[in-house]
Amino acid sequence: MKSRNPSFSKTAIAVAVAALVLPTQAATVSWTLAASGFWDTAGNWSTGAPQTGDDVVINVAGLQTITYRTGSLTINSLAVTNNIFDLTGGALTVSGAYTNTGTGATRLNGGALTLNGASTLDVLTLNSGTLGGTGAVVVNGASTWTNGTMNGTGSTVFNGATAVSGNGLRGIIGRAVTFAGTTTWTNTVN
Repeated sequence: MKSRNPSFSKTAIAVAVAALVLPTQAATVSWTLAASGFWDTAGNWSTGAPQTGDDVVINVAGLQTITYRTGSLTINSLAVTNNIFDLTGGALTVSGAYTNTGTGATRLNGGALTLNGASTLDVLTLNSGTLGGTGAVVVNGASTWTNGTMNGTGSTVFNGATAVSGNGLRGIIGRAVTFAGTTTWTNTVN
């Protein structure tokens, strides 16, 4: 009859409990494709497509468009420099900071972008979809809003010139929105 080694069992249990208690480190995932492409294509990234909790960096030469088109994901942070982040579907939540600076832009053409940390954008185009969350969003450059919704308990401040136009439905639900720069309104606000 075999006897069990009680010290082995206690050690295995201690290791398993420690693994559950210790926080995992967020990975930094960088866009490496020298062209435009889809967020969900693993080969476009340094370590595969971003996963929950990752810090995401998009900073490649040229004005590339990175399109988030499907799925639901929560990442820690997103830093975009001189590139276009285009949300066309799905739901992306950024728990911490989101910055999009330089010659690029943030475009919402569908889906939901939830920003729960402080965010600074140079250009925002809201054609459809939802911009929401609990974070404070500051937009410093020229922006357009033709359709879509801004919601959540956070705030959005447009410091640059903003054009609100088109026949699309626009809504503000709970979010504090300030137009601090020159704002041109064409058509009615729905």
